[in-house]
This record gives sequence, C-alpha cells and structure tokens, in this order.
Amino acid sequence: MSIASTSLEAFNDIQATGKSQKQVDIIMDVLLANKKPLTGREIQQKTDLDINAISGRLNEMKSVGLVTTCGKTKCPITKRTVVPVTAVWNKLELYYPGK
Repeated sequence: MSIASTSLEAFNDIQATGKSQKQVDIIMDVLLANKKPLTGREIQQKTDLDINAISGRLNEMKSVGLVTTCGKTKCPITKRTVVPVTAVWNKLELYYPGK
C-alpha cells in the first residue's frame, strides 16, 4: 500500500510546524487530568482535536511508551468495544519534567 502524496505532505507539515507535539501535549494533559483510561472519542470530546489526529498521536505515544492500552471496554460515546489508553506514569518525568 502506498501513501498518497497529499497524506505525506500533511504529515510533514504537522511535524515541521510542531503541531504534532502540541497535540501530544493536549492529549497528555487530558489523560493526566482524568487519571483513568480514556477512549479516543472521549479524548476527542474533551479536546476538540480531530479523531484522526488523536489516533496518530496515540500511536506515536504508544511507540515511545508514554501511553499504554488498558483492556477492552464499551466506549460511552460510540457504544462500541474499544481499547482505552492511559498515561504510563513512570515515563512522564522523562518527557514532561515537573508534571
């Protein structure tokens, strides 16, 4: 499967402008404030970020160990079975000193 040039351009733009890190910071703030696992749709509801942006950032955050999945549950918004995420508390100091 190939990546469309427009998708690649959008990804490069998000990375170059720092928008990706801002989105990570917003998502992490929500996870820390709630202190419970949240679904992507719950994060969307609390942040107004696009679900595609949330999914992308969560995948990045999982790959560096900032968040982890927490079993399966019914999403209170979509009523579908989903895998919520939570912050990995012992990794936070590495990425967010002082939080």
